Amino acid sequence: MQTKNQEKVKTVFIISVFWALASALSFINQYYFIYDLIEFKKLSGSYEFWPDFIGSSLLGLIGGLVFGYILVFIVQHFQY
Repeated sequence: MQTKNQEKVKTVFIISVFWALASALSFINQYYFIYDLIEFKKLSGSYEFWPDFIGSSLLGLIGGLVFGYILVFIVQHFQY
């Protein structure tokens, strides 16, 4: 049987995984938008996919951990 804190930590990890997934999907959408602008010659230069994708996903994971902690541990503390 899990304690309450173990369940809360599990919830934080689930929130952070979905937050990172949303961040990755958002990055892919933005990448294709910029790629289209480069192909249509409205922007010049190149745009590397993998370094920015990894950075965006890691920041999404860290942000998910922070906001998941806030939602689970701090906001639930204020419930009536």
